[in-house]
Amino acid sequence: TLDFSSNRDTFTDDDNIWGHDHNHDDGDVTAVAGDAHYCTTKYYDMMQDYFSWDGLDGEGGELVSVVNVFGKYYVNAFWNGSATHYGNGDCHRYGPLTTMTVVGHEFAHGWTDKTSDLIYRNESGALNESISDIIGKGLEYYADRENFTWNIGDLIRRDESVNVFRSMSNPSLRNHPKYYGGISWRTGSGDNGGVHSNSGVFNYWF
Repeated sequence: TLDFSSNRDTFTDDDNIWGHDHNHDDGDVTAVAGDAHYCTTKYYDMMQDYFSWDGLDGEGGELVSVVNVFGKYYVNAFWNGSATHYGNGDCHRYGPLTTMTVVGHEFAHGWTDKTSDLIYRNESGALNESISDIIGKGLEYYADRENFTWNIGDLIRRDESVNVFRSMSNPSLRNHPKYYGGISWRTGSGDNGGVHSNSGVFNYWF
């Protein structure tokens, strides 16, 4: 299911050609919706193949994607407890976040919700984030191996000089720790106790 963020209208298409601009430079949200749907089907296939996990909850629960979140410019994606949500990027640095890694990452948050339900703060939150990174990169390797890297967010870049979000092979690249309590380990209330940085430990192990 593909929903439009402002009024949750479901995307439809008469000829099954979902947009024509593969770089999405013309703001064609049907192309972005097609990407989200394709990546979601691959996530479903991978979870079935490797874990015999059916849909969102293991029992055929619907996998819902919301695209065009917050309008034209939004460099983020998130899971809200019931659906994945994807921004369109910011035009010049980052494109839409509907890539294999990001889609797999966000749906994996739903998987975690339905299984361990790791609390999203401090160390359990870092594990939550890392599990999503692992599933996201696993999906990229499963479905788009020729573009596989150990970086998170590399394929949404329009300018290769801008930063990736995280590096699993070298977390230090983005000032994230490789080891528990090690260099760049974060504490405090920011980012729910450093969930997006301390995830580097389990990412690096993987």
